[in-house]
Amino acid sequence: MTGVPSITVGIFGYIAIVKNTGHYSGLAGAFAIGVIMLPVIMRAGETAIRGVPHDLSEAALALGARRATIARRVVVPAALPGIVTGVLLAVARGLGETAPLLLTIFGNEYLQWNPNKPIEALPVLIYNNSSQPYADLVQVAWGAALLLMVVVLALSIGSRVAAALLQRERR
Repeated sequence: MTGVPSITVGIFGYIAIVKNTGHYSGLAGAFAIGVIMLPVIMRAGETAIRGVPHDLSEAALALGARRATIARRVVVPAALPGIVTGVLLAVARGLGETAPLLLTIFGNEYLQWNPNKPIEALPVLIYNNSSQPYADLVQVAWGAALLLMVVVLALSIGSRVAAALLQRERR
């Protein structure tokens, strides 16, 4: 699922949510972006959990712990740095996706707090304003692109710092 093009996910979100409800909405966009993010999170979590040494689980079993307790108190804390990194990287990937949002949220020039209505998103704003003939709107698109890049960079650096802190805490 990680290799599925985002436009395909956008079409799926449009058919699954927008066509059934009859209107564009922020919830439809959230659904489409969630479908894009979920495989990344699942794969990173699986890799992190598989990376936990089996000796830890066996030691907890030898001490008489139940399997659910081992999973909750031994395996998940040991895999937490990888899980957190996967979640933050998936969020960074979801932030930059435009195609699903174009097909599901439609965009709105005004501030909208209702998730059942069309809303604005930075990728949609960049897409709409970058091809406008007005210099001010093109500048807004460049500023939004810079903001989006800074947010993705901050999330990427934050994931590395969080993983390092959790790794140090585990030792």
